[in-house]
Amino acid sequence: MTTPPVPLTLVETVLSRAVSDWVPDVEVVDLVRRSGVRDPEVLRELSIGVIAHLIVQGLVVPGYIGETSFLPWGCTPAEGVMRIAEEWFGRVDPFSTFGEIVWLEATESGRAIGVKAREREQEQAQEPEWEGWSRHFPIEESAGLSFGKHGVENESLSPREAFLVMSDFIWRFAQRADGDLLTLIDGTGLEADRGPADVLTWEDWMDSVSRIKSGEHPRSGA
Repeated sequence: MTTPPVPLTLVETVLSRAVSDWVPDVEVVDLVRRSGVRDPEVLRELSIGVIAHLIVQGLVVPGYIGETSFLPWGCTPAEGVMRIAEEWFGRVDPFSTFGEIVWLEATESGRAIGVKAREREQEQAQEPEWEGWSRHFPIEESAGLSFGKHGVENESLSPREAFLVMSDFIWRFAQRADGDLLTLIDGTGLEADRGPADVLTWEDWMDSVSRIKSGEHPRSGA
């Protein structure tokens, strides 16, 4: 029996991203959202908590992006965490724009963890195409589209239905994520096994498919 791979923690995932680039605040929010959190206030609290853990443990340094390079704030870890928390909690809107509050750069120890996390990601990506995806998305395949637990099996979408699903999906995403296009693009990407990058985005898409196939009008309801 093959032992299923152990998923990366949020900390490992952030550090794997920090290996090759600086990480903005909004990327941490998106990674927390992928864990299943939807409430904006909880998203903010958990994102600050993850960033605080990374800073206090000496795995990243907070700062901002200059014209050509990362510029650290030059403060103690405690001062950095306090600055982030005060500015973020002081906003009515819990969401930040790209790098508006803080950027993160991995330290040597943080980069070491990130490199190992990335190696694990690459090893898991060697699974046969769709195998890893089907483990996380238990959906039966059919000759047309497969809708699993959504109860719309063995049916294909016509071009018109596909357009209506797209319209409904994007509208509902905008209600939830304040129209953050970067989050939408990231969430609709594909993993190495050709499965969707974000389980929540996939579920939202399938919800829109079900609405249209059941005869509901797109963009209706809350």
